Amino acid sequence: MALNERNVFNLGDFLPWNENFATLSGTTGIAWKSARTVIGLSFSAAQVRFVDGADYIGLRRGHYRLQPNLFFSTMLGNATLEGSLSPFRAAFPDKEFETVERLLYTVKLKLPWRRFALELASNRPVEDTTLPFTAIDLVTSHEAKVTATIDERNAVSLIARRKTDDYVGLDARSDQKNIGLEYQRALGNGLLATASGSWRRTKETGLAPIDSVNLLLGLQKQIDLSRAAPAG
Repeated sequence: MALNERNVFNLGDFLPWNENFATLSGTTGIAWKSARTVIGLSFSAAQVRFVDGADYIGLRRGHYRLQPNLFFSTMLGNATLEGSLSPFRAAFPDKEFETVERLLYTVKLKLPWRRFALELASNRPVEDTTLPFTAIDLVTSHEAKVTATIDERNAVSLIARRKTDDYVGLDARSDQKNIGLEYQRALGNGLLATASGSWRRTKETGLAPIDSVNLLLGLQKQIDLSRAAPAG
């Protein structure tokens, strides 16, 4: 995998070259399922190695990861609830970074009511980063979405999001806030047209906040591969 992240330490620019690394991982798990509920436990172990051995300032970022995970999903009436808890540990054998131990999680709730649907989601995973003096990016995101179904073809959604990137071991953070509207129209034959507009504010450590307006037009085609092929 190649990674290159814009950062304030490089005057807000990208690195002159990518950092390349490979991950070897294995996962095992078990789950119990009933008519409306699934509960399970999994465990993953991984080794991350960088091709060049050291990064552009000479630090060795290779490390080992251990991550058990308890997960569930259930139906409560018409509502759908799912989530997970995952103690995460990353150990660096070269001792150039401190061991990282964090509790990761996901939680999602979808609650339909008449022509409306409320969706709440929150999650905290980890990602790799090319910022100096840190190897782990702790990402936390929250989203609230209310969708109003006008008729069988048209729907409008109000969406609010917040996402933060905390670079473990380095006093640096990126904070994005976003609010917007989205309109969807089903065109038939699996075609879905979307139009959305949103306002976003981004604040990064050491930089002034940046406001932006995003407009998006989209067209999606749904292909159903589950249908059996007609007999010849």
